This record gives sequence, C-alpha cells and structure tokens, in this order.
Amino acid sequence: MDTNSSLPFKGRVALVTGASRGIGKEISRVLIKKGAFVYINSRDIGRAEAACEDLSKTENTTQCKPVSADVSRRDQVDAMISQIIAQSKQIDFLVNNAGVTSRLGLLEITDPHWDEIMDINLRGVFLCTQAVVPHMMKKQFGRIVSASSYAAHHAGLNRGVYAAAKAGISALTKVWAGELAPYGINMNAYAPGDIVTEMTADIIGANKGVLLDRIALRRFGTVQEVAELVAFLLSPSSSYLTGVVIEISGGKFAVQNPADAWCDS
Repeated sequence: MDTNSSLPFKGRVALVTGASRGIGKEISRVLIKKGAFVYINSRDIGRAEAACEDLSKTENTTQCKPVSADVSRRDQVDAMISQIIAQSKQIDFLVNNAGVTSRLGLLEITDPHWDEIMDINLRGVFLCTQAVVPHMMKKQFGRIVSASSYAAHHAGLNRGVYAAAKAGISALTKVWAGELAPYGINMNAYAPGDIVTEMTADIIGANKGVLLDRIALRRFGTVQEVAELVAFLLSPSSSYLTGVVIEISGGKFAVQNPADAWCDS
C-alpha cells in the first residue's frame, strides 16, 4: 500500500458498524474518500443500502457495499464477517460504531432495557472484534477503533446504563490492545462529547445554552470532525498509538467554568 499517495487507504477493506446514518455514515464517507473499500453495516439492510447508494452518488464511487447484521447476535456477526472475507479476502479496519442511547434513571430501568443497551453497545464490540481478529492475525496487521463516549467518565443523570456500557468499551480497548499488539493489531477508541447527530438532536436542542456553557470551544462538534479523528486512528500516522481513548468534546469541562472566558472576550 502506498501510504504517501492522496489515497492512504487504497487497498484496505473496512467494516463500519451502525453506519447507515450519523457518525458511522460520515466515517464511511471519509474512509471512502481516502481510498478504502467500506462495508456499511446496519441491522436494517434497507438503511444500509440507502446509505451506500447515497455515498456512491455523492462521492462518485463504487467503494462501498451494504451488509446487514445485529451486532449483538453472534450468528449474524459471524455470517457478516464470513461474507466480507468471501468477497474481499480481508478486513483491515474495524470501526465499532454501532450504539444506542439510554435515558432512564435507576428505578426506571428494566431488565430488557439493560440487556438491549449492554448488548448493542458493549457485547457488539466484543462479538465484532472477536470475529475479525483471527483474519487480522493471519496478515499480522489490523486497526480497530471503537466508540466510547464522554459519558464513560463523566455521565449525566439518567445515563447510567449507557455510561456503564461505554466505560466497558474504554476498558476493553486497553486490555485487548495489549493482547493484540504482538500481532500487529492496534486498538483504540474515541469518546465523543456533544456531537450533532440524529440521535442527539433532541437533547442538544432542549439544552443548548446549558450545554454550550460547559464546552471550552463553545460550540457543538460535527460528525465530520469525529470521522476525521477515526480516520487518523486508522492511518499510518497513528502507528505508535494503541490502547488509548481519545476524547473529542471541544474541551468540555476542561476547566470548571469554561463559559467565563467567553464573557471576557
């Protein structure tokens, strides 16, 4: 692979989970622009197909393919990985982006709700990572990037289940980075703060002023900014990074009262 070209990911095959919209779709777009062939995952094959069709039109490319799997189901994950290997013979990049949110307080949480949040957000990372690693080991190369969250270390009220799942991702990233390092596989995570997506639009809209007061840069993040960070973590430029969780939050609570700086400017 020519890492000095304008297409640093040319010849690489990527799987992005939860990629039919939001951050996942934008990650797919950036990877395609950089030359990768991207498998776009969603539980709903229609959504995956629509996302791939849209990216193919806007980026004038055929460098993506939709794949359907519920990442919390081992049989579906194994079938998806087998399909990709059969078609492309390799998986170089795995982006564990799939996730769902939770906004229930302690006494509102039910067993099914707990299971759903943990299964998709945490078990999904486990299953997808476990399924791709043997193929990466054979090539002695791989890059795995997973979606943690700012909430993993500083959560809001009624976010306990979500925060616990994302904290689990941060922990697994560090442990598995150590286990996989001898095989040329780097594993890192990104922890978004307040990023404008379909999933967060209602929260941000209802609490805009309060949220902005907490952010040093005093603006919300974009899916493009998160996607560029993920691309960096997959790139040769990050070859000496593994086992890290990078926060991308605009300096949220970097100091106690970041809004005070804006009052003086």
